[in-house]
Formats: sequence, structure tokens, C-alpha cells
Amino acid sequence: MKVLVIGGTGNISRAIVAALLNQNHEVTLFNRGEHPDPPTSDVRVIHGDRHQHKDFEDKMRSETFDAVIDMISFDMEDAASALRAFRYRIGHFVQCSTVMTYGPP
Repeated sequence: MKVLVIGGTGNISRAIVAALLNQNHEVTLFNRGEHPDPPTSDVRVIHGDRHQHKDFEDKMRSETFDAVIDMISFDMEDAASALRAFRYRIGHFVQCSTVMTYGPP
């Protein structure tokens, strides 16, 4: 499968990326490119700021993925942006985040 990992450079993300690569998935990361330890050359990287919603959505419109794993959706605006970017276009969407994505408790 073609899998997009939004984020992809944190501890949990790196383990997810490694597992996906071990299962021979085609992995793309979307991140700012600011992590001091860049990802393996086995992945494609699209640079951008996830929290600049219009730019993020515009970049994702030209991309095709089977699945998306969003590791950095921190609030309702991020979740809504992902919905606009991927609705009806992907088979699987996994969001790893905080309860705050859905609003204050």
C-alpha cells in the first residue's frame, strides 16, 4: 500500500515507519523537515507545515495514498483539515493524537 505518515520523525512515528517498510509498503512522510535526524532514504518526504491548513490541503490534493496515519493532529482544526484533504480519497485513516482534538473535556 501507499501510506502517508503525517509527522513521521518522532519516536512512535519512526517505529510505525519502520514497521511499514518491513512489510514492503511505499511510505511517504509529510513534515517540516526540521528534525536533526532525517528519515531513512527508503521513504519519500514532502515538506510543509501541517498546521498551515490551506497549504497542507493544496499539497495533498495532488497526491494519492491508500492509507494515511496522522501523528500530529492536535486540535479540531487539524482534524477538519485532514477530513477536507482526504475524504472519499483514501481507504484507511488512522489518527494518533490527544483527546483535545475533539475539543476541551
